[in-house]
Amino acid sequence: MQIDVQNEIEIEIDTTVTLVCCAVIDETPQAKTYVFRSEDQNPIAFLPGQFMNFTFMIDGLQETRCYSLSSSAARGSRVSITVKKVENGLVSNWLFDRFRVGDRVIAEGPLGNFTPDFNTPLLLLSAGSGMTPMASMMRTAADLALDADITLVHFARSPDEMLFRDELSSWARLLPRAKIVPVATQPKPGSGWVGPYGRLNAALLAALVPDLRQRNGYICGPTAFMDMAKAMLLDHGVPTTAIHEESFVTFNPDEELAASLPAETAFELEFARSRQTVQCGREMTVLAAAKAAKIPLQTSCGKGICGTCRVKVSAGTVEMKHNGGIKQREIDQGWILACCSKPTSNLRIDR
Repeated sequence: MQIDVQNEIEIEIDTTVTLVCCAVIDETPQAKTYVFRSEDQNPIAFLPGQFMNFTFMIDGLQETRCYSLSSSAARGSRVSITVKKVENGLVSNWLFDRFRVGDRVIAEGPLGNFTPDFNTPLLLLSAGSGMTPMASMMRTAADLALDADITLVHFARSPDEMLFRDELSSWARLLPRAKIVPVATQPKPGSGWVGPYGRLNAALLAALVPDLRQRNGYICGPTAFMDMAKAMLLDHGVPTTAIHEESFVTFNPDEELAASLPAETAFELEFARSRQTVQCGREMTVLAAAKAAKIPLQTSCGKGICGTCRVKVSAGTVEMKHNGGIKQREIDQGWILACCSKPTSNLRIDR
């Protein structure tokens, strides 16, 4: 039987909605799930594995972050994100300490192409917070009673830090063809852990997923984990076209700026609305040049994925290397992503 999730879920893209928090759930000592409904009570349609950009007002300033949706795409009346508290993380700490039921947030989306084809054998390979889009996939498959061939391998430091640990067995029960393998990388003595343990390595992966060469791989987790997982899949003969990655690493524009500053000044960028003209090095992105001049541009992923830093160019050209965060029709209309666009001439930016 052919499985067409998109036919089951009517998707409306490129929307901005006001969301109201209706529940906060403690998942682990360092992770919470925030459940939202739309302020106008309309359903929110998305595909499993997609994310939304959330804009929070923190101490009078807007802070935008992209979060994968962890809820089932088959239950559009609510959406949820699962956030791990990060040391010195501005937004994650604010959410933990101050965000409450009844609070509101502006969200844009759904966005992203990290969405599975349930008609093919799947390998979902995640670590830490990388479980969030996988949870959406598993919950959607379970809610729709899909006859899907899924192997989920998830790594967590310890059983106490494993997201959705109590739900894993229900997914296995509701999805007869699913194989779910939680792995603890550093289980504590006396924890009672009896499952696989250890960090990701080629021998462990081959033992847990002997047919991985026949599967489409979806990888999400810390950068080092994703790089290692991709290399192992390639070494085992999985084609590049069958490997899909989703990164949730928060972008630090100050680091990108510091790396760009030595570049020789080459172009002028005119920000029309603010009536400011700034200098831009030949190897600087539009975002780095704006940051250097203290012109505020919203950004989140820094990799051309989330689309948060979208601006419109009315004159001039850029070299843009994005990762799906902008559509061709938007490019045709003059929109660019500032984080991954380097000027090839002087620019006029309509903001």
